[in-house]
Amino acid sequence: MKYLTLIFVILIFKTNVAQINDSSKFITSINFNFNNRFSYSDNKLNSILGFKLGFSMLHKHKVGLGFNYLYSNIYNLKTLTVDNISYDIKSPLTYFFVSAFYEPILYQDKHWELSLPFQLGVGQSYFSYWIDNKRILYDKSTNINIESVLSGHYKIFWWVGIGSGIGYNYNLKTNKQIEKSFNGLVFYAKIKIFLGDIYRHYFNPN
Repeated sequence: MKYLTLIFVILIFKTNVAQINDSSKFITSINFNFNNRFSYSDNKLNSILGFKLGFSMLHKHKVGLGFNYLYSNIYNLKTLTVDNISYDIKSPLTYFFVSAFYEPILYQDKHWELSLPFQLGVGQSYFSYWIDNKRILYDKSTNINIESVLSGHYKIFWWVGIGSGIGYNYNLKTNKQIEKSFNGLVFYAKIKIFLGDIYRHYFNPN
């Protein structure tokens, strides 16, 4: 899935699309964003790409669903014997999960926002290789993880802001081959474009 390289450039922009902004309503905004997180554990830095779709309630709570995919290359080396000939096989890891998140907003004013997102993810991981034009999967496993991050951003102008987040990811159930690679520190930096504000400013000022 190397076509995600194109998306990687976009992922440094964590985009918040707000289509509703009426404080009298229970649902005050609809949010969509791309994100690129880094996980550091076992002396390795891994990149996980993802996106989230959800909505804000009363300007104080955000909930929704997301999809996450391991972008970093992690390989398993094994020896395969075919017709008494041994081959060294380099198998890439595929790791992905769907997540449900809840993000309470701890503080918010004209420029600052501080929140504490919680995320529960369920997905799969496996190694694979090709032989005789067939893809062989092995060490396939269901993954369950939880993640919590202290996140914040500063709104520089009405349409753009900068922010960062730091937290921890823990796997409740995972592939034994990669268990040590994903329990650890999670962090990111972001440039946040407020597309909802841009839309309202130019197309719907009322």
